[in-house]
Amino acid sequence: MKGKSIIEKAIGLIAAVLFTVLICYLALEFFMPAEENPTQQFSVGDKPPFLALSLSIPEEEDDMEDKIEFAVMLYDQANALYKNTEDVALMVASSTSMFGGLVKVPGYRYIVKNSDEYYYLEYSFIPPSNDAISGLFSGLAGAIAKESTQFALRKYYDSSMDSIRVQRVINPTPSMVFDEETGKNIYTVDWTEVVDEEEDIPIFYSGQSVPYVQTEQIINEDTVTSAEVSYNAEEGYYTLVLELDTTLATTLTQARLRENSDNDQAFYTRLIQTIEIWDNGYFRYFRAQDDWEGPGAITMTSEIDFRTYFYYDEFWTNPENYQHMAELKEVLGN
Repeated sequence: MKGKSIIEKAIGLIAAVLFTVLICYLALEFFMPAEENPTQQFSVGDKPPFLALSLSIPEEEDDMEDKIEFAVMLYDQANALYKNTEDVALMVASSTSMFGGLVKVPGYRYIVKNSDEYYYLEYSFIPPSNDAISGLFSGLAGAIAKESTQFALRKYYDSSMDSIRVQRVINPTPSMVFDEETGKNIYTVDWTEVVDEEEDIPIFYSGQSVPYVQTEQIINEDTVTSAEVSYNAEEGYYTLVLELDTTLATTLTQARLRENSDNDQAFYTRLIQTIEIWDNGYFRYFRAQDDWEGPGAITMTSEIDFRTYFYYDEFWTNPENYQHMAELKEVLGN
């Protein structure tokens, strides 16, 4: 019992020191913010050539229930159209802030669906830092969560397969450089050193009986606590800003959060979903801001920011136009 007390005191002391260092560093960052590394910037794709829906947007003075009902209806419509559209591409830029924002982990996803074929690439990195304190916390983040902070991931599935093939590369650590001439990220990955993983087959095409949803955070009239609805008449799209109940909306994601964070007490603290939908009902842009906290000797906090851009044109829905994607069918398919 005495030994346990000493260990607990040591852990508490380490936590206090790290917390003090963090506060001092954040104070310096406030006055002297660090420069961010250049990286690929995604942009909204072209509007698909379909007629606008005939919808009446709720007025600002309308009841919140009316706004929530409209927002959920439009979100469901966009989900259905995504599933029933033959060719769609998604590019996702994510940022995960750890240790109170001291460590920022960027991520990039490239997803293409061609009818019943599903191509997926994902990359995540901890950018190098010249700052000693930032480097310390970056190293700590990489040590305790390398599988979710420094990796490359690839997936492929088509309807002839019994399961989706998923492969992750952690070692050697994948790398990325930004090509200023093309404005794109260039990824270096040793795909011969993969770890096979298991996942459920994704829902994405019309031949599947289960409905598609853009986020696993549940969005319905019971989980949305507030909704802001607006319409951009000049460019022809709706914007929905939804705040979700952190308990009711996370019945599918809570267990995974605790497993991935290795903290059985982790919980979501804030869920904000900003959704742009073209006036013909197709997704334009989706931003998910999901914050969580994990109590413990050192309290973990994280702000997750995912920005998804949708493309329906011939160029971006062609796997040949992405690095490492064209070979997925040959390498991972039947």
